Amino acid sequence: MDINKLIADQQSIYLNNFIENKDSSEGTFQNNRATQYLRFEKILEPFLSILNQQVSFHDVGCGSCDMYQYMLDNAIVCDYSGTEIIDEMVEYAGHRFPGINVKNQNVLDVEFKDRFDILVFSGGLYYPGNIDHVEWKVFVFQMIDKMYSQCDIGISFNLLTTYKNMHRDDLFYLDPREIIDYVATRHSRFFNLNHNYPLYEWTISIFKPEYIESVNQAPEYEKYFK
Repeated sequence: MDINKLIADQQSIYLNNFIENKDSSEGTFQNNRATQYLRFEKILEPFLSILNQQVSFHDVGCGSCDMYQYMLDNAIVCDYSGTEIIDEMVEYAGHRFPGINVKNQNVLDVEFKDRFDILVFSGGLYYPGNIDHVEWKVFVFQMIDKMYSQCDIGISFNLLTTYKNMHRDDLFYLDPREIIDYVATRHSRFFNLNHNYPLYEWTISIFKPEYIESVNQAPEYEKYFK
Protein backbone atom coordinates (compact mmCIF):
# COMPACT_ATOMS: atom_id res chain seq x y z
CA MET A 1 0.00 0.00 0.00
CA ASP A 2 1.35 3.42 -1.00
CA ILE A 3 0.19 5.59 1.91
CA ASN A 4 1.37 8.82 0.27
CA LYS A 5 -0.68 8.08 -2.84
CA LEU A 6 -3.69 7.22 -0.68
CA ILE A 7 -3.45 10.44 1.33
CA ALA A 8 -2.98 12.58 -1.78
CA ASP A 9 -6.07 10.99 -3.34
CA GLN A 10 -8.17 11.55 -0.22
CA GLN A 11 -6.97 15.14 0.07
CA SER A 12 -7.97 15.88 -3.51
CA ILE A 13 -11.41 14.27 -3.25
CA TYR A 14 -12.34 15.70 0.14
CA LEU A 15 -10.95 19.18 -0.49
CA ASN A 16 -13.04 19.79 -3.60
CA ASN A 17 -16.16 18.55 -1.88
CA PHE A 18 -15.42 20.56 1.28
CA ILE A 19 -14.96 23.81 -0.65
CA GLU A 20 -18.43 23.34 -2.15
CA ASN A 21 -20.24 22.18 1.01
CA LYS A 22 -18.22 23.27 4.04
CA ASP A 23 -21.18 24.69 5.97
CA SER A 24 -23.16 21.46 5.79
CA SER A 25 -22.73 17.79 6.68
CA GLU A 26 -22.22 17.11 2.96
CA GLY A 27 -18.82 18.78 3.31
CA THR A 28 -17.44 15.44 4.51
CA PHE A 29 -19.64 13.27 2.25
CA GLN A 30 -22.34 12.77 4.88
CA ASN A 31 -25.83 12.37 3.42
CA ASN A 32 -27.37 14.82 5.90
CA ARG A 33 -27.06 16.04 9.47
CA ALA A 34 -29.46 13.43 10.86
CA THR A 35 -27.46 10.43 9.64
CA GLN A 36 -24.17 12.11 10.54
CA TYR A 37 -25.35 12.68 14.11
CA LEU A 38 -26.67 9.13 14.35
CA ARG A 39 -23.16 7.94 13.50
CA PHE A 40 -21.72 10.14 16.24
CA GLU A 41 -24.27 8.81 18.72
CA LYS A 42 -23.27 5.21 18.04
CA ILE A 43 -19.55 6.02 18.10
CA LEU A 44 -19.81 7.70 21.51
CA GLU A 45 -22.47 5.54 23.16
CA PRO A 46 -20.15 2.91 24.73
CA PHE A 47 -18.07 5.67 26.36
CA LEU A 48 -20.82 7.94 27.69
CA SER A 49 -20.39 6.81 31.29
CA ILE A 50 -16.82 8.12 31.35
CA LEU A 51 -16.76 10.96 28.80
CA ASN A 52 -17.72 13.60 31.33
CA GLN A 53 -14.77 12.61 33.44
CA GLN A 54 -11.26 13.88 32.75
CA VAL A 55 -10.54 11.71 29.72
CA SER A 56 -8.56 12.62 26.61
CA PHE A 57 -10.54 12.09 23.42
CA HIS A 58 -9.05 12.14 19.94
CA ASP A 59 -11.14 12.49 16.77
CA VAL A 60 -9.24 10.96 13.84
CA GLY A 61 -10.18 12.47 10.48
CA CYS A 62 -12.10 15.14 12.35
CA GLY A 63 -12.90 17.29 9.31
CA SER A 64 -14.19 20.63 10.57
CA CYS A 65 -15.04 19.10 13.98
CA ASP A 66 -18.72 18.37 13.52
CA MET A 67 -18.38 15.71 16.21
CA TYR A 68 -17.20 18.36 18.65
CA GLN A 69 -20.33 20.39 17.87
CA TYR A 70 -22.43 17.29 18.49
CA MET A 71 -20.73 16.81 21.85
CA LEU A 72 -21.39 20.43 22.80
CA ASP A 73 -25.04 20.09 21.79
CA ASN A 74 -25.38 17.03 24.02
CA ALA A 75 -23.42 18.35 27.03
CA ILE A 76 -20.62 15.81 26.55
CA VAL A 77 -17.46 17.20 28.09
CA CYS A 78 -13.95 15.84 27.62
CA ASP A 79 -10.44 16.87 26.59
CA TYR A 80 -11.14 16.92 22.84
CA SER A 81 -8.51 17.02 20.10
CA GLY A 82 -8.41 15.98 16.48
CA THR A 83 -6.28 15.23 13.45
CA GLU A 84 -7.11 15.98 9.83
CA ILE A 85 -5.06 15.76 6.62
CA ILE A 86 -6.66 18.72 4.82
CA ASP A 87 -5.32 22.18 5.69
CA GLU A 88 -8.55 23.96 4.80
CA MET A 89 -10.56 21.76 7.17
CA VAL A 90 -8.08 22.33 10.00
CA GLU A 91 -8.22 26.09 9.41
CA TYR A 92 -12.02 26.12 9.27
CA ALA A 93 -12.25 24.05 12.48
CA GLY A 94 -10.01 26.62 14.18
CA HIS A 95 -12.38 29.41 13.17
CA ARG A 96 -15.43 27.47 14.38
CA PHE A 97 -13.94 26.43 17.70
CA PRO A 98 -11.04 28.62 18.80
CA GLY A 99 -8.96 26.95 21.44
CA ILE A 100 -9.41 23.29 20.55
CA ASN A 101 -6.35 21.35 19.43
CA VAL A 102 -6.60 20.17 15.82
CA LYS A 103 -3.49 19.21 13.86
CA ASN A 104 -2.84 18.45 10.22
CA GLN A 105 -1.21 15.06 10.67
CA ASN A 106 -1.31 11.56 9.24
CA VAL A 107 -2.13 9.22 12.12
CA LEU A 108 -0.29 6.37 10.40
CA ASP A 109 2.94 8.36 10.34
CA VAL A 110 5.58 6.80 12.60
CA GLU A 111 5.97 10.24 14.19
CA PHE A 112 2.39 10.10 15.50
CA LYS A 113 3.06 8.83 19.02
CA ASP A 114 0.57 10.83 21.10
CA ARG A 115 -1.51 8.79 23.52
CA PHE A 116 -5.17 9.32 24.37
CA ASP A 117 -7.72 7.58 26.52
CA ILE A 118 -10.13 7.24 23.58
CA LEU A 119 -9.65 7.51 19.81
CA VAL A 120 -12.54 7.48 17.33
CA PHE A 121 -12.89 7.56 13.54
CA SER A 122 -16.35 8.25 12.14
CA GLY A 123 -17.26 7.99 8.46
CA GLY A 124 -13.70 8.14 7.18
CA LEU A 125 -13.39 4.52 6.09
CA TYR A 126 -16.29 4.42 3.64
CA TYR A 127 -14.99 6.13 0.53
CA PRO A 128 -11.75 4.84 -1.02
CA GLY A 129 -11.85 7.26 -3.93
CA ASN A 130 -9.42 6.11 -6.62
CA ILE A 131 -7.67 3.61 -4.35
CA ASP A 132 -8.06 -0.09 -5.13
CA HIS A 133 -10.32 -1.78 -2.58
CA VAL A 134 -7.65 -4.36 -1.73
CA GLU A 135 -5.24 -1.56 -0.85
CA TRP A 136 -7.98 0.29 1.03
CA LYS A 137 -8.64 -2.78 3.16
CA VAL A 138 -4.97 -2.84 4.15
CA PHE A 139 -5.32 0.82 5.14
CA VAL A 140 -8.40 0.06 7.26
CA PHE A 141 -6.60 -2.62 9.25
CA GLN A 142 -3.49 -0.48 9.67
CA MET A 143 -5.67 2.34 10.99
CA ILE A 144 -7.32 0.00 13.52
CA ASP A 145 -3.91 -1.20 14.69
CA LYS A 146 -2.52 2.33 15.06
CA MET A 147 -5.55 3.71 16.89
CA TYR A 148 -5.55 0.79 19.31
CA SER A 149 -1.82 1.15 19.95
CA GLN A 150 -2.29 4.81 20.94
CA CYS A 151 -5.28 4.39 23.30
CA ASP A 152 -5.40 3.71 27.04
CA ILE A 153 -9.13 2.95 27.29
CA GLY A 154 -10.48 2.13 23.84
CA ILE A 155 -11.32 3.02 20.28
CA SER A 156 -14.51 3.30 18.24
CA PHE A 157 -15.09 3.40 14.47
CA ASN A 158 -17.68 2.54 11.84
CA LEU A 159 -17.72 0.71 8.52
CA LEU A 160 -20.26 -0.03 5.84
CA THR A 161 -21.79 -3.48 6.17
CA THR A 162 -21.97 -6.38 3.75
CA TYR A 163 -25.47 -7.09 5.14
CA LYS A 164 -27.41 -4.68 2.95
CA ASN A 165 -30.02 -4.48 0.21
CA MET A 166 -28.19 -1.92 -1.93
CA HIS A 167 -24.67 -1.59 -3.28
CA ARG A 168 -22.42 1.14 -4.66
CA ASP A 169 -19.17 0.21 -6.37
CA ASP A 170 -17.45 3.38 -5.17
CA LEU A 171 -17.96 2.54 -1.48
CA PHE A 172 -16.05 0.08 0.71
CA TYR A 173 -18.00 -2.61 2.57
CA LEU A 174 -16.61 -5.03 5.14
CA ASP A 175 -18.12 -8.08 6.79
CA PRO A 176 -18.40 -7.43 10.56
CA ARG A 177 -17.31 -11.02 11.25
CA GLU A 178 -13.93 -10.30 9.71
CA ILE A 179 -13.30 -7.37 12.03
CA ILE A 180 -14.55 -9.27 15.08
CA ASP A 181 -12.11 -12.08 14.42
CA TYR A 182 -9.30 -9.62 13.75
CA VAL A 183 -9.69 -7.50 16.87
CA ALA A 184 -10.48 -10.42 19.20
CA THR A 185 -7.40 -12.39 18.17
CA ARG A 186 -4.95 -9.49 17.80
CA HIS A 187 -6.10 -6.85 20.25
CA SER A 188 -8.90 -7.46 22.73
CA ARG A 189 -11.87 -9.74 23.30
CA PHE A 190 -13.64 -6.83 24.98
CA PHE A 191 -15.63 -5.12 22.25
CA ASN A 192 -19.11 -3.82 21.59
CA LEU A 193 -20.57 -4.18 18.07
CA ASN A 194 -23.68 -2.22 17.13
CA HIS A 195 -25.51 -3.26 13.97
CA ASN A 196 -29.06 -2.33 15.00
CA TYR A 197 -29.57 1.15 13.57
CA PRO A 198 -31.09 2.10 10.20
CA LEU A 199 -27.95 2.91 8.19
CA TYR A 200 -26.12 0.38 6.02
CA GLU A 201 -23.24 0.26 8.45
CA TRP A 202 -22.07 -0.86 11.87
CA THR A 203 -20.02 0.53 14.71
CA ILE A 204 -17.49 -1.30 16.83
CA SER A 205 -15.88 -0.14 20.07
CA ILE A 206 -12.83 -2.01 21.38
CA PHE A 207 -11.63 -1.72 24.97
CA LYS A 208 -8.21 -2.36 26.44
CA PRO A 209 -8.29 -5.44 28.73
CA GLU A 210 -6.50 -3.43 31.42
CA TYR A 211 -9.31 -0.89 31.46
CA ILE A 212 -12.04 -3.53 31.63
CA GLU A 213 -10.20 -5.21 34.50
CA SER A 214 -9.84 -1.89 36.33
CA VAL A 215 -13.61 -1.34 36.37
CA ASN A 216 -14.45 -4.94 37.28
CA GLN A 217 -12.59 -5.47 40.52
CA ALA A 218 -14.88 -8.04 42.19
CA PRO A 219 -12.99 -11.17 43.28
CA GLU A 220 -15.44 -13.29 41.28
CA TYR A 221 -14.08 -11.76 38.05
CA GLU A 222 -10.38 -12.37 38.71
CA LYS A 223 -10.16 -15.61 36.72
CA TYR A 224 -11.39 -13.85 33.56
CA PHE A 225 -8.34 -11.61 33.42
CA LYS A 226 -5.61 -14.21 33.85
